[in-house]
Amino acid sequence: MKKTVTIILAVVLAISAVLSLTACGSQPVNLTKDNIDEYLSFSTEISDKNVDVDKKSALGIPITNYSGDATEDVKISNKNGAKFQDVTIKLMLKTYTEINEKGEVYGWEYTSGNEQNLTGSRLDSYNYKIVDVKLPNDGNYSSTEKLKLEMYQSLSSNLIFDPETDDIIAGSEVVEVSGTASK
Repeated sequence: MKKTVTIILAVVLAISAVLSLTACGSQPVNLTKDNIDEYLSFSTEISDKNVDVDKKSALGIPITNYSGDATEDVKISNKNGAKFQDVTIKLMLKTYTEINEKGEVYGWEYTSGNEQNLTGSRLDSYNYKIVDVKLPNDGNYSSTEKLKLEMYQSLSSNLIFDPETDDIIAGSEVVEVSGTASK
């Protein structure tokens, strides 16, 4: 009788241990803006930047116009080997405007879907585009966006900054996220 109770107790303990280990490893986690950085990394990189400079003179006053284009490479990478289920991300891509002490302003705009945030000072202004991402189950995603250079205001032909050599300041921000991740 004691032997039977001991065997039953051992079986019950073994089954409960297996069930608890199985439940811990596969429990899906709802992704939020607060926890998404634990699972995914986000990066943007500028490539294929071309700037054209057109110098003219009007009534003896030198005028320099800049135009150009570039590509923004957007990457989302799985940080820890998790699997993703039904994950959608609303991602805000940003490029910041440049301004010098003379008040001359230029910015890199998205060729489609460009919006502007002009609510702060010109120093805080930026162009942005909202992108809806349907994340694959493996958590890795990439895309490209086209940019164009726009002059917003020029008070002289002597820019302190140089659109040809200055880096394009770009970034991204998660606006919304839904779906789950499982490790």
